[in-house]
Amino acid sequence: MLDVIHVTNHLKKGKVVGDHLHLNVTYLLVGDESQTPQHKPDENSGVRWFTFDDALEHVSEARMKPVYRKAFDAIESLKKRP
Repeated sequence: MLDVIHVTNHLKKGKVVGDHLHLNVTYLLVGDESQTPQHKPDENSGVRWFTFDDALEHVSEARMKPVYRKAFDAIESLKKRP
């Protein structure tokens, strides 16, 4: 999914970044929850399965929640197809 997200001005590495549009590509993988997720410890931590609602509780940027909700809804609609 491709979304255009408005990002308000903020500090990044001590410098002000003005308002801008951010192109966001969201992709989700649906896995078999009976399998144990594998990860590379020097690159990732806390890798685990989430329900859609639980995943939203871990999103720290409020503007991203609708983006993920849209992706979750798309997955749910695919699951309903014959």
